[in-house]
Amino acid sequence: MCGRRHWAIPAVCPALRQPGGHIAQPDIPCRGRRPDLFFWRDHTGNEVDLLAGSESELVGVEIKSGATVASNWSRGLSIFQKVSEVALARAEILYGGERQLPCGIAQAVPWTSLAADQIVTGKF
Repeated sequence: MCGRRHWAIPAVCPALRQPGGHIAQPDIPCRGRRPDLFFWRDHTGNEVDLLAGSESELVGVEIKSGATVASNWSRGLSIFQKVSEVALARAEILYGGERQLPCGIAQAVPWTSLAADQIVTGKF
């Protein structure tokens, strides 16, 4: 883990801000640069665990510990997609299962199949 942890509203992605929604970015400088990783939550508690990338190539990620895919796991991603001015290039759910499966607007992907650098860069 690099640096200290706290959340800040990003200035780098203003189109992600909408009424009633909050975007937070961890202030974790690693190897001289700040990763483009964000968290989104609206006023009713809907959220997306991780938004990675930029406005032109944004990936939405939910992170689940369960090994069985549940249909409601993509709810936060669906709501974000509806209210955001930025379209998701991809929607992924990282979960504890063994197979890649469709789940609503997202693809459920076993977290064990990803390398750490793929998660940090958003290239999975």
